[in-house]
Amino acid sequence: MFTLRRAFLILLILLAFGLRIYAITDIPPGLTHDEANHGREGMEVLDGVYRYYFPLNYGSEPIYSYTVAGSMGLLGENLFALRYVNIVFGLLTISISY
Repeated sequence: MFTLRRAFLILLILLAFGLRIYAITDIPPGLTHDEANHGREGMEVLDGVYRYYFPLNYGSEPIYSYTVAGSMGLLGENLFALRYVNIVFGLLTISISY
């Protein structure tokens, strides 16, 4: 049954998506060093380098880098694909937290 609570959650997720996707490649301008390193790690995965631990960014576990690689594989090696992963994880966090 479609309840008011479910409608509110859907509205919240749509609003969050809109706020996150708006000018995603323009705001903030450029790349931070963290984004650049995750992008490099994602491109390494696309080139066939598979690791359990990535030494860039002071060391990190692989799930984010593999997710970035998947996004870049589907959407191309660009800033939108790199930042789109943050949108997906942010929306999942809202859904789980609600």
